[in-house]
Amino acid sequence: MAFLATLSAQTEELVAAVTAVTATTDSSTFAALCDATLRALRNHNNLRTNQFEVESQLDGLAERFAVAGRDALAGALRERRTALTKHDPAGQPLTTKWTPEVLHFLLELSDRPATRTGLLDDLDALIASRHMPEPPPLRWEDIMREDGWVSEADVEEDDYDDDDDYVDRYGYDDDESGHDDDTTMSSVEADGHGQARTYRDLIATDGHTRGELATLLTSIRESQSWRTARPPNAAPGEDAPNNRVLVSELQIVRDTLFMLQGLDTTLFGRDCVLVDRYRLSDVSVSMHTSLLDSVADCGRRLLPLRKRAGLEHSQGLQRNDAAPSTPLLQVFQEAIQRRLHAFDQEVTSVQARFVTMPSDGCMVSLVGVLNELQPSLKNLFALSGVVEKLDVAERGNAYAFRYLELLFDATAIAQYEGSADLYEFLGTIFFDCFQVYLRPIRSWMEEGVLDRLDKAFFVSGGGPIDASVPLHQIWNGQYKLLRTTSGVLHAPRFLQPAASKIFTTGKSIVVLRHLGKDPRRASTGIDHRHTTDTEPRLDFGTVCPPDAAMAPFAQLFGDAFDHWIQSKHHAASATLQATLVGACGLGAALESLHRVFLMADGAAADAFASRVFHSLDTRNPRWLDRYTMTEMIREAYGESGALSVALEKQGLHPDSDDPLVARRSVRDGLARIRPTYRLAWPVQIVIPAASLAGYQSVFTLLLQIRRASALLSRHRLLDDGQGEQGDEDDNNNGNGGGGRGHALPSGDRALYFSLRVRLLWFCNTLQSYLTTLVIAPRVEQLRQHLLGQNGATTLDVDDMIAVHAQFVRSLVDEALLGGKLEPLHAGVLDLLDLVLRLEDAHRANGARVARALQETWRLSVLSASVSATPTSRQYQTPTKRGGWTGPSPRTGADSVRRTLFLASPRRPRRRDVLGDDNVDGDVDDDDDDYDDDGYDDEAEGQNNDNDENDDSYETKNATKTNTQEMDYSSSLRAIRSDLDNTLRFVTSGLRGVARASRDATAAAKWDMLAEMLGDDGSGRSERSRW
Repeated sequence: MAFLATLSAQTEELVAAVTAVTATTDSSTFAALCDATLRALRNHNNLRTNQFEVESQLDGLAERFAVAGRDALAGALRERRTALTKHDPAGQPLTTKWTPEVLHFLLELSDRPATRTGLLDDLDALIASRHMPEPPPLRWEDIMREDGWVSEADVEEDDYDDDDDYVDRYGYDDDESGHDDDTTMSSVEADGHGQARTYRDLIATDGHTRGELATLLTSIRESQSWRTARPPNAAPGEDAPNNRVLVSELQIVRDTLFMLQGLDTTLFGRDCVLVDRYRLSDVSVSMHTSLLDSVADCGRRLLPLRKRAGLEHSQGLQRNDAAPSTPLLQVFQEAIQRRLHAFDQEVTSVQARFVTMPSDGCMVSLVGVLNELQPSLKNLFALSGVVEKLDVAERGNAYAFRYLELLFDATAIAQYEGSADLYEFLGTIFFDCFQVYLRPIRSWMEEGVLDRLDKAFFVSGGGPIDASVPLHQIWNGQYKLLRTTSGVLHAPRFLQPAASKIFTTGKSIVVLRHLGKDPRRASTGIDHRHTTDTEPRLDFGTVCPPDAAMAPFAQLFGDAFDHWIQSKHHAASATLQATLVGACGLGAALESLHRVFLMADGAAADAFASRVFHSLDTRNPRWLDRYTMTEMIREAYGESGALSVALEKQGLHPDSDDPLVARRSVRDGLARIRPTYRLAWPVQIVIPAASLAGYQSVFTLLLQIRRASALLSRHRLLDDGQGEQGDEDDNNNGNGGGGRGHALPSGDRALYFSLRVRLLWFCNTLQSYLTTLVIAPRVEQLRQHLLGQNGATTLDVDDMIAVHAQFVRSLVDEALLGGKLEPLHAGVLDLLDLVLRLEDAHRANGARVARALQETWRLSVLSASVSATPTSRQYQTPTKRGGWTGPSPRTGADSVRRTLFLASPRRPRRRDVLGDDNVDGDVDDDDDDYDDDGYDDEAEGQNNDNDENDDSYETKNATKTNTQEMDYSSSLRAIRSDLDNTLRFVTSGLRGVARASRDATAAAKWDMLAEMLGDDGSGRSERSRW
């Protein structure tokens, strides 16, 4: 503990000696420095000096001395080393544990001791100088003795007031003197007499005799005698007004001028307070007090300026010798000093008229002097008001540029009041100080460099190369705008409208440097209509010309500063935009995103979608494999490694990867397919990764629409040979078998075809709306604004980011994918799910009819071989309604075969699904165990119609009826009811959001979609018949 206490005390002494900071001056800083130093000393990793190496170096040095013939020096070194090994008289060794360090330190300080000579002599001279006695102090007697002056007694007896005695004693008279008036050393030496200079040579007469000088001195003393005079005939207890010393107006004017210059005066005391001891003659006490109080008030109003400028001479002010800490405050102090210096010169010119009493009898007027100085005083008073407000703000820890705001407001107020001189005075000071604040702005906008020591600038961040920030986050992550705790930008109020352009321009320069572009050389081919070769001037004469006196100062400054910023902003923004679009491939990246995510390439989109749908319909267990999906989409679009597929899991059905679950709805399975596109880091500045989510949501909706359209377009409208009772009755009435194939469908067949047409109309309408009214116009608008096509204006990166973000936002909202449009999006997906329900019901009904016909065919064949029945009934069986099923008497076995073939589910050809070029695609050939219609052979062989679990549609809406528990006709009627209700909800919702939306463009598109969906492809009279 004693060691730690000693170490702490020594550390405090070390810190105080090195940093000049003590616990009394700055306790917090001193404590922090002591802690850091003590921690470094206690935890140092430096090794001790090798004492054996030091001994070896000393031995080698002695050997070099001997070789160089410096035997005396070698012997002296050996003697000193031998003396270190001995003990002192107390028996203590002379060496310590630090002896090797000291010797090593001396070796490091040595400078070629073996070759340099005269070292010992210099050392001896240094030792001898320490023992030399100090010279005696210089005395006047010695000076007079050396220079031949008179004795000290004669000097003391001199009386300079008595001119005659002076001349008699020393025989000095200007009229008879042969000495020249010039008493400089050059004139004495030029005399040629060889006499030393005496005190007489130091007397300056300025052409006056001693009598004249004495008279002048007497007159000066008499003129200033009022300062120490007492009131005449004043009793001790007399009233105070009568006890005042009467002074002339000239004396008051002189003291007033001295007081205005910041000097000590007799009439005005501490802080320019009027002294009641004196009174102006020939005026009343009240008049005297009123007049001089106004004069003292003028002096008091100038005190803040002199204190801020550091020009306090006296007047009870404490001089502030500490210079301002920032250049921004230093230039303000220098501006105040120059204005005060100009005012002092003006006061001096007034004083020159009152040095002596005017001989022409002109009148001296204090009021006239004040009126003469009033214009300058008015300007200084306004500046003093700014300084007083600044002092109050600084006590509340105000920022350094606060005085710029105060000057700006004071200049604008002076213009409003119509004071032209004050307007120019304050405006000139403002622009002089503003030039210093422009330095970091100019450095940031031209070079992208920040001064980390500058706390007044509103931009902060790392250096131009900051490895901690990824390249694609340079724009938004490396730099930031400084704001106060209340969220206000840390910048002058008059600069806040232009702060974003300043911030953007500097970041543009930083990005260009990362791209290896020099903004000053890379601006070739850029439209320079908005740029200037030279920087516009920002001074009062340029910004506020006389012909613009009626324009507000704020507007004049804003226009001039915008022009100044535009001279630097336009070139940087145009260069960066051209670089991003051209060299960095922003235009190509947008085209790829539109081609893939918005399915601008229909052939490639169909190729990818058909392969996905085939894997899903064949119930391929690996249909949602990410690597297979990535290979499929790259082959379809001809892309390389930039395009891939990711699988979304959050918020979806847990079994959505199961083909049995995914093929029953478009919601979960297809929604998991999320294409991703890897962009270059400069392109990611404009198109961040977050914006790809909007592209992916639109891609999912387009893929879901293609899924529904593909299912509806798979079956051809052929006569399936199935007849209803009505058709049979028509045949019995003589229509003939040949006309039955051309009769209009009725019953369930007609209802199915009606639903199919309506759903197909809905899918085509929705597809047309998205491609022609949403995607195409928005993409064209994006090309014009973002890529600068068709003469569009130049955008900076922030504007480009905003344009693209607005494009994605508008695309998502108009496609009914926005957060507030979720109910309408859910209604659209319900309508698309109805397509899957309809096709499932139709396939299930077709499978049941096929099994019934196969059983009929089998029984008819058996009955034909064992029974003798009329030829007209050999293929018919009785029905519950008393009729006959099977081939009619007018049809034979060929008709039964035809009916049986057409009623059975048709397996789609692989060429129809994958295309001619994709017959040998990457779809797994192990899916032969599954039929293309979605039903396996084992399930179709069961006799129980209620066991068709794979063909049922599981819905989340409790109002929907399970197809397993209803027949084909009931399923169709339930689908028709859901179609009418959902479509009515969607159309009415579209009209509602169109009326409530503030976006006129989106509202018009939603209203148009509602009108398009209202005409769903079937007349109202036809719908009413069902």
